[in-house]
Amino acid sequence: LRPPQQEGTLYVEAERPVRVRLAESDVSPAELPPGTAAFTTFLEPIVQEGAGSARFELELRIHEDVCAAEHFEELYVYAYHPVMGW
Repeated sequence: LRPPQQEGTLYVEAERPVRVRLAESDVSPAELPPGTAAFTTFLEPIVQEGAGSARFELELRIHEDVCAAEHFEELYVYAYHPVMGW
């Protein structure tokens, strides 16, 4: 899957064929951790009900006009879970 507003790819691995769509938003699903800022939109893979488990791998390219090259090493990818948080 490719996020419309980003240069990247979301890979999906599942036990059997599964339908997945990608929701993308400029709004965070929850308050960001202190001292952090978002450099991309927020992505949520939506898997069809009853599909079983799936594993996701995300590959993103952050352009230098968004974050200077000297700061790339400070970037982290965060995942949010409604119960566990960031």
